[in-house]
Amino acid sequence: MAQRADSWVERLAKIVPGFAGYKAREDRRASDRALRQAIVSRLDDRRTVVDRTLAECSRQMKFDALEDLEALRRRLQLVADMVRYAPAGYSGFFDRFEVKEADLDLIYGHDLRVRELVEQVATQIGALDASSPTLREQAAAALKGVSDVETLFRARDSVVTGVE
Repeated sequence: MAQRADSWVERLAKIVPGFAGYKAREDRRASDRALRQAIVSRLDDRRTVVDRTLAECSRQMKFDALEDLEALRRRLQLVADMVRYAPAGYSGFFDRFEVKEADLDLIYGHDLRVRELVEQVATQIGALDASSPTLREQAAAALKGVSDVETLFRARDSVVTGVE
């Protein structure tokens, strides 16, 4: 069935001017969507780690760290939702304003930088230890990292719109 669809798409590309470029943009859309989904999955995974650390702190009666960990958990949720529901940064075939391939490359590159920063934060969160005497400092550093991810991802709007 996939071969029939490919041949149909190839035939359409020969008939409709500009369709081949549209297909390439569609492939980039899928890549952009997949990258953003990977970022969201990683953030959601790290939120689970924070939830476990929160539970362990409660069991150990380390209530002084709960507020910092809860703030970290909330910020992780906020950033994951921001990435999950972000505009995709592309235009459809019949849109009046077309996003050029160079712009798509900029957006994808920006999202890759976000992904790299998320991995750094994931490492910080993975090191959280409920029994550590420096847990509050670790949570604060991780929260700063998540805030940096948020700031970098919000800058994506200027890449999408071209407005600084």
